[in-house]
Amino acid sequence: MAELYLAVEQGPRGVSKLVVLKRLRPHLLERGDMQAMLVDEARLGARFNHRNLVEVIDLDQVDGEPYYVMRYVPGADLRTVLGLLRDRQEPLPLSLAVFVASELASALHHAHELRDAGGQRLGVVHRDVSTSNVRLSMGGGVTLLDFGVAKSRGQSTQTRVGATKGNAAYMAPEQCYGHAVDRRADVFALGIVLYEMVTTQRLFAASNAADSMVRVCTAPIVPPSVIRPELPKRLDKIILRALERDPARRFSSAATFGHALEQLAEGHAWSAGGSVLTRLMGSLFERPATPSDPVLPQGSEATPRSERSTEIQPCSYPTEPTDELATLPRMPTVPLAS
Repeated sequence: MAELYLAVEQGPRGVSKLVVLKRLRPHLLERGDMQAMLVDEARLGARFNHRNLVEVIDLDQVDGEPYYVMRYVPGADLRTVLGLLRDRQEPLPLSLAVFVASELASALHHAHELRDAGGQRLGVVHRDVSTSNVRLSMGGGVTLLDFGVAKSRGQSTQTRVGATKGNAAYMAPEQCYGHAVDRRADVFALGIVLYEMVTTQRLFAASNAADSMVRVCTAPIVPPSVIRPELPKRLDKIILRALERDPARRFSSAATFGHALEQLAEGHAWSAGGSVLTRLMGSLFERPATPSDPVLPQGSEATPRSERSTEIQPCSYPTEPTDELATLPRMPTVPLAS
């Protein structure tokens, strides 16, 4: 649906920072529903105020083409990390898997609990929680990405009854059937992600989306401890509860799922996950060259956003940390919104 660009937001006196710009693919620019989905995603992202979510910095348009700007997270997606570990025949440390899942549960709960100005819940459901949409930073952070197919009250576009959106291999059964979904669909998807972290094996993947959905709805779920015998039985039960096909039998919220994981980690005295993640990322990837944090000199006045600019360089959201700025071609400067 969309293209991602690495960009540099440039301010006064050499102040700059890396950001990511998201825009529609050229063949979708004439579709009003696609433009509305991009704007809906940006408006939702602007509400985020959580360490594990990427906040939207700006929403604007150029020549009628909408785009938005968000924070850049140097690192790699979880799917890439698991693939590298699988190639090395190395397991992901259990403490780290639980840490990542706990952070994601916290992010989801924040999104699920978002309210409008009148105090009413927006009813947000991500609907696309997957290993591809989890970003692990070089500094040990965990970020949930891409609310592009999220559902919330007040959207300008709505999914029709019977339609499905999201990655088929991470859908909840009710999502596969095209039924109404709530936050428990994201709990199921997070259960899949955690299962795949502790086993480094795909759970419902198949050769096509239809077969994946059949597996989601009918395939027996082998307890992860069968694949990884050292798995604590309590973690086995937590994962299998999240993967209950009946939503009423799952954790009722991402918060209760996360709380169960936190209690498990405390009971095993597992070390701080952030430092473990930093060491893992350092062992898998060469740390990229990044500009120093921008500092505004004392006595200077901040430049209005209308006077700032963003230098745009096309890239897929990097799956491996590299020095993108040194290798990508220069593009014209595009002004940010005031």
